[in-house]
Amino acid sequence: MKNKFISFIAIGALLALIAACASEKDMHDGMASASKKGGMMKGEAAMGSFQLEAGKVVNVDMGKTILIKNDMGEVALNLEKAAPVIDAMAGMSTKMTSIKKDDQVYAWVSPAYTASMPPQTAAEVVFINVKNMEEIPTLVEIASVASEKDGYAVTAADGSKWMLAQATEIAMCASTGTPGKTDAKALKKGVKALFWKSGMMKDDMMMKSDMKMKDDMMTESSRVLIIKK
Repeated sequence: MKNKFISFIAIGALLALIAACASEKDMHDGMASASKKGGMMKGEAAMGSFQLEAGKVVNVDMGKTILIKNDMGEVALNLEKAAPVIDAMAGMSTKMTSIKKDDQVYAWVSPAYTASMPPQTAAEVVFINVKNMEEIPTLVEIASVASEKDGYAVTAADGSKWMLAQATEIAMCASTGTPGKTDAKALKKGVKALFWKSGMMKDDMMMKSDMKMKDDMMTESSRVLIIKK
């Protein structure tokens, strides 16, 4: 009788162990699946999807991190490699040393934030001397570029579409290592660039008759600054 009782206990313990292992595996698989579905895997977070973060500077770790504070609390902006600092008033890149404590800054960042305190996110580009939100250009990751009769049609990785006239100014930021004026040949898939809006919105069908999506809208850009090749 005693031996049977011990056997029952052993079997029960074994079943509990098997159930625990299965539960842990399911949890791990579920987390991996959620990570893939949410686009949060390493290297995917900043692909074609950026959001604008803003706040007052609390501390600057030159070349690495800018700690800011806003109504939601503190946020650490981890600077991507060669992330440029743009003076919005001048429309040109400037030195990191231009950022001072209590300055109001804006940054295009990854939508992925860590669960740490303070939360952290990757910053692609930082703006200073912003007097008007409309001065902030849009960060675009280029998916494709099509040559048109009067310019170029650019499609971003997030699906947005931009129109560039032949005379649109296109330049390389110092962060690319080859600063200076360039042309539309530099606008290739994967390139990240700042697009200044000209204020015009046009229906694709007004611009080109071979567009498949008749209700798409394109934003005209007056200037493009490539920040990462």
